[in-house]
Amino acid sequence: MREVFSSYHLKRNARKNLAICLGAIGFASALLVTGAVSGVLVGPSGLFVFEVKHHRGLIFHRNGIWAQIKAGRGGSPYAGHLGDPSGQLSRNIRYLKDRLERAGLNTPWIQGAIVFTNPRSVLDIDGLRRIKAITPKNLRQIISARRTLSSEQAHGINACLSMSEK
Repeated sequence: MREVFSSYHLKRNARKNLAICLGAIGFASALLVTGAVSGVLVGPSGLFVFEVKHHRGLIFHRNGIWAQIKAGRGGSPYAGHLGDPSGQLSRNIRYLKDRLERAGLNTPWIQGAIVFTNPRSVLDIDGLRRIKAITPKNLRQIISARRTLSSEQAHGINACLSMSEK
C-alpha cells in the first residue's frame, strides 16, 4: 500500500519528523510517497529517496558495517540491531530507477539519504558513497535551492509514482 501526500497534507498531518522538516524547507510543489520505500520526494530541486529510521543511541558505520550502541536502563551500553539501511536504500533507488525507465522517463540523478529521526541518535558515519546518513535538521545538506528538474520532468515522475503498479 502506498500513500501520496501533497505538501498541504504533510503540514496538516505533521506527525512524521521527516514530513515536518520537508515542509519547513519549502517543498510546496513536491510529493512525498511512502510505502515500501520510506519516502520519495520529487520537486524542482530533484529526486530524493529517503530511508527513515528512528533508532536511538550511537549509530556507527565503517567499511560497510553498521552498528548501534544504546544505553540500557542501568546505563550500561549494549548493541542494538540495525541491519543494513544503506543496502536497503540502494535497492529502493534501483527499484525506483527501473520503474521510471519502464515508464519511458529519462531518469535523473536520484539522491538517497538515510534519515535518523530520533533526537536521541548520534551519528558517527564514515565511508558511505552516493548515499548520505543525516538527521532531519541536516536535510538542507542534500536538498539544494537550485533547480535540477523542470516542471515537466517533476510532473512525469509524480504521475509515474502516483499510478498503481500492475
